[in-house]
Amino acid sequence: MNNVNKYKISNLVKHSFILFLMSVLFNSCQDNHLEIEQDFPFEVQVMPIPGKVKKNETVEIRISLETVSNFSDTKYSIRYFQFGGGGKLQHSDDKPYFPNDVYTLPQKTVQAVLYFSVI
Repeated sequence: MNNVNKYKISNLVKHSFILFLMSVLFNSCQDNHLEIEQDFPFEVQVMPIPGKVKKNETVEIRISLETVSNFSDTKYSIRYFQFGGGGKLQHSDDKPYFPNDVYTLPQKTVQAVLYFSVI
């Protein structure tokens, strides 16, 4: 009789545990939306540049992007606005960038050296 009671209690505990696991599994799958993080913290560091640039002079602009983590298939792009005067901005030997256009940086590093020339 004692063994029968132990068997019933053991069976009850086993089935209760299985029922509990199934309820946790089914309740955790109620949301059909996959959460994908699209905002990643970063900081842009720019080395100091001269305040005034003479005509036909070129200055080097060094930019680095510091992120908390490194993610695969990351693409970096640049966009610039020119508020006054005339000049051109380019990355190494690329064609000059047009203001207000988006350009993908060619290398996968998070550092860029840009050249600005006053025309």
